[in-house]
Amino acid sequence: VVELKEALRWRLSARLQPHLRVGYEVNSPLQLQLCASFEEDGSVADEIAILQPLLLAGKGGNYRQTYNNKRHKNYEEDLTISMLHRALSAPGADKVLHDSILTPPRPRHECLHLALLCEHAPLFLTGRYNKLSRQLPQTAWIIDGARKCESSVQELIDAPALRLFRAESARFHSAGREDVDVRMLGDGRPFVLELAQPRVPHALASLCRRLEAEVE
Repeated sequence: VVELKEALRWRLSARLQPHLRVGYEVNSPLQLQLCASFEEDGSVADEIAILQPLLLAGKGGNYRQTYNNKRHKNYEEDLTISMLHRALSAPGADKVLHDSILTPPRPRHECLHLALLCEHAPLFLTGRYNKLSRQLPQTAWIIDGARKCESSVQELIDAPALRLFRAESARFHSAGREDVDVRMLGDGRPFVLELAQPRVPHALASLCRRLEAEVE
């Protein structure tokens, strides 16, 4: 049996592809989440109560007694999706549904709320930095809320990278660290910059060169 969300995903993806001018891939770095919700009027509890014999099937006596002693209206919050799936797959489920008010399903008159959420996988930039100043820490040096240095290697790289790639946030990872008063020689220290939710999802060579120029 195909779950409703999977069937809806297949149906909507075929319709959205020509409008978005992109193909549908399960493991795509760009994800569009369409969230639908409606205001409940208490009818959900009544509908789940019809499935109570199926939900209690195979449970022990103590469980049934505890479940039957629940008098609060929102007892359906104690249920899970997997429990409902097992109940609907149990022998006799078809007859229970056929004899209940769930068949055919009652139309909903509540307002349906739709929300679209766009997410993109992080973008990782790798490089090396050479610190030539004795007044520049690798990360922000703050003690008791007071800055000890005006800036840091991380901040000098983060700020232009966030602007150029239009990302929401950045995380700086480096292979070790050096003291603030140390000047570096050689090829520099390797680092990785993780950009979250980039609007420019590709590390274009032109943007990387601009980033290098602004940091220098």
